Amino acid sequence: MHRNKPLILIALTLLTLAALTSPARAASPQIQGWAWIDTNCDGIRQDGEPPTLELFAIYLYRFGADRQPFTTDDRQVRYIALYQSGPNIGIYRDDTDSAMVLPDFPNERYRLSILQGGRPAGYLPTLYRQGSDPARWSSLQRNWTTGDPDNGGFALDLNSTVSGGNIGIAPPSCVALWYPHHVALPLLVH
Repeated sequence: MHRNKPLILIALTLLTLAALTSPARAASPQIQGWAWIDTNCDGIRQDGEPPTLELFAIYLYRFGADRQPFTTDDRQVRYIALYQSGPNIGIYRDDTDSAMVLPDFPNERYRLSILQGGRPAGYLPTLYRQGSDPARWSSLQRNWTTGDPDNGGFALDLNSTVSGGNIGIAPPSCVALWYPHHVALPLLVH
């Protein structure tokens, strides 16, 4: 028994040193936001407006080394789920382990995009950034992507929740309200 005591003490000492010298693991960032149907066409999420129940194909993209959106070095990182039932209905959320999104270089930027095959048929992005409350406006731009400001992307802070922006979509009837003076001219062929 006495012969094993030094070995046990050495093992405990090594484990303690390993725990003290290991880098602390950052908390996982949580990317989240609302996805809703803007039934009154004002670009602002009201409590009574319904969440989108269709399956969105929301993808997280990382800007490439040029740090510019929509260039060939952008990389699709992963799909982000949208809750379609339960207490979180209408919220998209991504709780992926932070090891998946550690920056490759300083000031890495991200955006969310809804690809063409994942867009609800007949709907379009609602008015962009209306009102004064960022928690209620839509950050989905006309090209079906978020990344405020001006598509410059957002950064992931590994210790907090990041909102990639709310996703407001509008029914086709909103177009007539938004563009009442739009006139469709007949196509004339000579």
